[in-house]
Amino acid sequence: MDLEEILRCLVEADSGQRRAELCGGRYVVVEYTGDFEPHDLDDLEEDVLEDEGDSLGAVTGEASSLYDALDAVAATFADRYDDDPDELVGEYRDSDVDELDYEEWLDENDLPFVPLLREIRSPRRRILAYVLLGYHAPMDLVEENFTDDHYLGRAVVRFPGARFRFLLSAAPPHHEEAYAIVELQPVGEQDGELSDACRRGDVAAIEAALAGGADVNALDERGMTPLHVAAAYRHVDAVSALLAAGADPRLQAEYGNAAHFAALEADLVRPSADGIEKGAHWDILRVLVAAGAPVNATNLIGATLLDLAVRTLPYPEEKIRFLLDHGARSASLRDASVHALLRNLPLGSPADLRTRVNVVRFLLASGTSADGALRALVNDTGYDEKEVPGDVLLELAEVLLRHGVRDTPDDDGATALSRARFWAEHGHANYEPVAERLSRETA
Repeated sequence: MDLEEILRCLVEADSGQRRAELCGGRYVVVEYTGDFEPHDLDDLEEDVLEDEGDSLGAVTGEASSLYDALDAVAATFADRYDDDPDELVGEYRDSDVDELDYEEWLDENDLPFVPLLREIRSPRRRILAYVLLGYHAPMDLVEENFTDDHYLGRAVVRFPGARFRFLLSAAPPHHEEAYAIVELQPVGEQDGELSDACRRGDVAAIEAALAGGADVNALDERGMTPLHVAAAYRHVDAVSALLAAGADPRLQAEYGNAAHFAALEADLVRPSADGIEKGAHWDILRVLVAAGAPVNATNLIGATLLDLAVRTLPYPEEKIRFLLDHGARSASLRDASVHALLRNLPLGSPADLRTRVNVVRFLLASGTSADGALRALVNDTGYDEKEVPGDVLLELAEVLLRHGVRDTPDDDGATALSRARFWAEHGHANYEPVAERLSRETA
């Protein structure tokens, strides 16, 4: 949600003209304000806000509409900035400013959305509006890349299928706090026999349950459909049988929980697939895509199915080609720079380094510019073998050379070859294979 949309919601809440699509849902308010004690809501998982010591924020309320969730956030700021929230203008605590003269401030500043601001009559909602505009202190309204937020970026992953609708964050020196509204996906009640049959992959039992009246698209108490369950348990025939019976592969995709992201995590079905597994997984993904699964839907951390494929080891060239032929796009790599990826390698992590090779290979195959990429790889800071093994350096160099990247000198006349030789001669034996390969290339 952008600023204009939030202000419009505050106006609609004041007027009572609430939009139906923003009511009747499931929303939780999550706050990070430094030290906190995580606590749970009765209808959420017990570990919902605990993640090996990470500060994911505390759930401070739940609401059945986005309007009520915004009011809960507004109440927090009203308590802070207004001694008497029932009055339109109150005192600014701990400040030399005795009164909040919003109207004078509006007149003195060239602000957008002034007509909307003037329509907000509720004191609490008006205080929230001015917080969003930065009247009280600098705070950032996050409108995209929510998971990058330092304080609450990972809060959403603790819910089985959820999405950010609001994220207000401020870092030091001004604040160390953040407020989020997370919309939980719809849930329901699913036929037990159908669910059990999907877990077992028993096609005959699935067909019998459906013939007996079970709903093929019913949601369970965690928001998963039978198709999610069969996909998570990697039963290809069960997935095909459900699709033939009318299962919708698009359900829950808007909540980061498309069926093609389904995987088992601690015996629970979650949208947590992080690559393409060996065995039946690819057959299931191919069937789902062919059946109309939203190939460019993103998961809870903003990755598409193509992003997962690119990060799969070894490099799944045929699978990537299949996905591209079906219109797949990358969400996380659309602005990626080969040069930057090579200058900032994930040191000391063999799996992440192999994944980085895949990403560079994909970007080069997609036509991403690679000017100066060899010099970026053999940079001014030599890695040791434990940080970046020689075989990884060589593989990256080979990928670049195969895609036509040449070892051109920089402004000082230095080349990747000269830098690789320098590091090899100064105790970094892992650069020797790269130096030999580049030497043959220039011979």
